[in-house]
Amino acid sequence: MSATANGGSGNASKAPAVSTGTPTGPSRLSNYSFVIGTTLICVFVVTLSSMETLTSHFGNLAGMSSPGSSSSTIEIKEIPGNKIDTGSSLRKKSKSSKRSKKGSATLVKSGADGAVNPAIVNWDVVNEPKKEGKPKEEKESKTDESGSKKKQGIENGNGNNDSSSPTPFTSALDSVIDARKDMIKKLKKQYGKDNFDTIFRYDKEADDASNNEKYDGGVPTHKKLQMKYRPIRPLAPKDLYRTNHWGKESDELKEYFLKSDAKYWNSVENLQRKMMIKLLLQKAPDAKGKSSNKYVWATGGHSAAAGHGNLFKESYTKVMEATAVSVFDAAGLELEARNFAMGATSSAAEMSMCFKEVYGDDVDIFSWDFGMLEARYYLSGRLLHYATRGFLSNQQDPQSIVPAFVGLQELDESRRKSMVELHDAFRGTGSYAEDSLAENNGLALFLTDTSYWKIMTEAVPETSGLTSAEIEELPELVRYFKCNGGIEKGDPFCGEKKYSEEVCPKRDGQVSWHPGWKYHALLGNSMALFLTEMLLGSVTTLEKEVREIKNGKGISDDDALAELLGRLLEEEKTLQNFIHSATTKQLPKSHDKVYWYNNTEDNWEMYPEVLEYLSVNATDDFRDRFNALDRQALFVGPSICHTARLPSKTRFTGTLTNQPEMTGEQAIFGRETYFVGIMEEEFHDQNVAKQQEGIVSDDNHEITLVSILKEREKDCGEELAAPDYHDYFMTHSSEGWTSLTFPNDAEQAAYNYKQNADRYKGMLIIVPRFCGFGQCEEGFLGYREYNEGKWEMVVNGVPVTALTMMGHEAILLEHESGIVFDRNSEGRYDLEFRVNEPNSFIKISAFIMY
Repeated sequence: MSATANGGSGNASKAPAVSTGTPTGPSRLSNYSFVIGTTLICVFVVTLSSMETLTSHFGNLAGMSSPGSSSSTIEIKEIPGNKIDTGSSLRKKSKSSKRSKKGSATLVKSGADGAVNPAIVNWDVVNEPKKEGKPKEEKESKTDESGSKKKQGIENGNGNNDSSSPTPFTSALDSVIDARKDMIKKLKKQYGKDNFDTIFRYDKEADDASNNEKYDGGVPTHKKLQMKYRPIRPLAPKDLYRTNHWGKESDELKEYFLKSDAKYWNSVENLQRKMMIKLLLQKAPDAKGKSSNKYVWATGGHSAAAGHGNLFKESYTKVMEATAVSVFDAAGLELEARNFAMGATSSAAEMSMCFKEVYGDDVDIFSWDFGMLEARYYLSGRLLHYATRGFLSNQQDPQSIVPAFVGLQELDESRRKSMVELHDAFRGTGSYAEDSLAENNGLALFLTDTSYWKIMTEAVPETSGLTSAEIEELPELVRYFKCNGGIEKGDPFCGEKKYSEEVCPKRDGQVSWHPGWKYHALLGNSMALFLTEMLLGSVTTLEKEVREIKNGKGISDDDALAELLGRLLEEEKTLQNFIHSATTKQLPKSHDKVYWYNNTEDNWEMYPEVLEYLSVNATDDFRDRFNALDRQALFVGPSICHTARLPSKTRFTGTLTNQPEMTGEQAIFGRETYFVGIMEEEFHDQNVAKQQEGIVSDDNHEITLVSILKEREKDCGEELAAPDYHDYFMTHSSEGWTSLTFPNDAEQAAYNYKQNADRYKGMLIIVPRFCGFGQCEEGFLGYREYNEGKWEMVVNGVPVTALTMMGHEAILLEHESGIVFDRNSEGRYDLEFRVNEPNSFIKISAFIMY
């Protein structure tokens, strides 16, 4: 036999022949030397490899360090208690005692001009000691609810599970998994384990069958669109399919099948990208204990969404916050759920045009729940405008994200069609194959699936037919919830126990169309399951991507985090800028049929008649004004709103009243710390007294901010209830001239007005105070009375010659030469008002400038 030896050059050289017998003499000594030398080399190589492995597993040993190693990371807040599943090899932690290490990294930070600038951000890590295992049954429940990290997709760049090289988010993932399992454990106790599973957990066979029947069957549902829990899911191809009816060979159907490709539906990955940015940008509290690591959910809706009839903490938004807050806390984020829903309120025009002033300019995800007041299909354009303005609300922060959107309840076919329009908007103008933005416009669109919600309510156990003892054995969140198939109605006592009775049981708003506390809990807890599922996926993806960058490039934790953050910010900023700069063709296709000049019906089916009227009967002046109303700007242009409504961030921050030192939040009546204004009854009495004495003020004074006492809940002690009010600005006939300077100093600073002043079109809009579904009180003057001369306005010395409806309660100001008003030398508008009709008044909810 022959043997070959590989030289350093890699070329083989022929060895001398070796006898098959036992070697003797010099031949034996030569072979022994060869074997000994080879053995020593192998031992040396194995030793080096072992030291590298030890360093990788246990850190710096005896002062040695591996290239690119780092132990600095974002500070992760651990949830106390024994919550680590020691049975999973992927969940093991270092045996060292708790220690904190710090480091810094250069991150990519966008400047005010959109440029990318470096910024130094410190990450802190807290390494917890390994915790003792839990009882066996609890370990099993962990795997059942969230799965191991292997199931969550924690893999290294080679596709293999790699627990030997933890990343800065390994600890975060552990904490989030643990906190979420504790959350679900609590929900199972409140609903009963079996009830929880049948109510909330997605079941492919049952849920798909329900949707197939509803959506005509045969509709693809991609795996990446499926959620673990009901009823919130991403907008999906089935929504596109259901809202259109085509022939088998139609071009529309062919386009549908093109769009139904999985790569076209990106809501989950878009939301998780936004969450990952928040996770990477989180900061530690400052010296005053304040932090900028908030994750904000904002609820928009009507009285049922606001929770009228219930305590404020029982509203579904606050239930969601209470249920999910510990999971977000485990990830280092502070969950803030703003229930800013308001009674007798629709999503447009005031709520949409004043989005950032009402809900804030720091919103991460917002919801729509206005269906009760927008049931008519031709009002679905309101959702279109509300959602679009919400997407643009965070434009002030260079590191901001485009908020995600959830259509919560009563999303009928027309509103799903509006969501499909949003899904198809803000993309390139080329073909889908050619355009880089065609597959993903960056939006995260979710909705409550009505068929899933039906399955949930049907799964609620019956109270009827049970003995008193059996009823008392039911878990609290299903007890007296359903009787004889009816939710919160029927016998025994489902109707009587609809609302909680422990505190001020006779609250305002306890009517048939307002849901009770168990209904709110059902929806709120389902929202918490949805939001924490998205958070868990985000932390999981962060762990995986940081691991891949770190291992693939051999760089430190800090550099891997900085690289990932820079990439995510660049992606988000590109998509955000495209929305801001969208052309008319890239807007939702129905955007021009929401508002138009002389829109008195709010019905976009009337729009073709307007066009016909323009072409046949309109005067040149009418056509000019019709065309001057920039409907593209109404959707994506900058605006500032001066709204009196509560709740609203502009009131709570003191921005509205130019008093930034007077701040507050939703509060029990009498404990407000923001400026409240004068109560309606007091202001009325003052004006009546003036009239009786024949006094008419001749001084020009500021228009009055008025609060409504009867809307305040005053008898609930230490509990907050229904803190939403239709406050307004008022001028009475006894006052003479009143005025308003708009925008004020605080508004200019808050919304970067001076930096963007040239982008404003000069269109001025007012929204009157809501006065009972068209049943306004005696003396109330509106736009018709204005055009009859019963009250008047002046803007920067220019008389307002007419007020014209433009749709959805929005009223456009006009002057003799058009609809655009010039700013004064200070870049503002000085508005003046006077009521000429005796014993009359104007009540204005909001002033808006585009």
